[in-house]
Amino acid sequence: MEKGIGVLEQYDLEVKNVRKGRGTLILETDRGLYTLREFAGSAKKLMFQKELMEYIRAAGMKCDFIEQNREGELISSDKDEIRYVVRAWYEARECSIRDEAEVCAAAEHLARLHRVCRDISFSEGVESGRYRQDIREVLLRHNREMKKTRNYMRERRGKTDFEIFFLKHFQEFYEKGLAAREQLSESEYQQLSEAAARRNAVCHGSYNHHNVVWKGGKMITLDFDRCYIDDQTGDLYDFLRKVLEKWDWDIRLGRKILERYSRVDTLSDARLNYLKLRLAYPEKFWKIANHYYNSRKSWIPDKNMEKLQTLIGQEEKKEEFLRGL
Repeated sequence: MEKGIGVLEQYDLEVKNVRKGRGTLILETDRGLYTLREFAGSAKKLMFQKELMEYIRAAGMKCDFIEQNREGELISSDKDEIRYVVRAWYEARECSIRDEAEVCAAAEHLARLHRVCRDISFSEGVESGRYRQDIREVLLRHNREMKKTRNYMRERRGKTDFEIFFLKHFQEFYEKGLAAREQLSESEYQQLSEAAARRNAVCHGSYNHHNVVWKGGKMITLDFDRCYIDDQTGDLYDFLRKVLEKWDWDIRLGRKILERYSRVDTLSDARLNYLKLRLAYPEKFWKIANHYYNSRKSWIPDKNMEKLQTLIGQEEKKEEFLRGL
């Protein structure tokens, strides 16, 4: 028997077949497809997520949802006290990041999602305010982590080619990180963030082509695990950066994505400036540094060097895009 499968006895689901997915079990049931996955997060955050998804579905947009067990609980434990969550799952196709029409459709879909995810009345026990996020604090932490990685590399003997290359370019990207964070603190971000908190405006938190799927000609949004309250431009930033990294910072496509989003949701000057400052932050460089620092240093994958070389090669085009924004 697959690990955790016993908890399904706690659900009103007739399981016909079980197959393995990526880090999950896919369940074919009498009520459609579900997934079973271990859960190590917060029960309160899961309730916040559940109410958000119910609100989205009630507004007529498609997204996944969390199945309650017979006791009305979102989390079920097996005999070893390992916790599991059962979610809806869809046999659907991911949005193609290489398809311009699909990318633009996903941007418009995000704008619709944002209009729905505002002025939400959460249950009293949910305490939505605790899920507010301040991006200034996030970037401050990232800058510290970049510096910590640099200091660690400096002290290493017999440096690898990757470490030498990283240190050569560190100061350039670190200074960009410091500047973006400082400019964000001096911008209208504070007002945008406070307005988002007043309206319970929720960001998806991980809006990318993996979490937007096509089924029956319609888009479905998946995986709200990282949802939080803040100005929703943060989602647009996540999506736009991921797409443009794949498209070598194509200015024409970037403008088209912003135009499609703007058809549905207004991008004020303050929001555009916030978007620009988020894009100016060297997120990819921080990710490479963070991945290195938290991995085995005795073996550094060639992929790390490739990512760093690609990032540096794209930097001039990224700067050109930002000037045009």
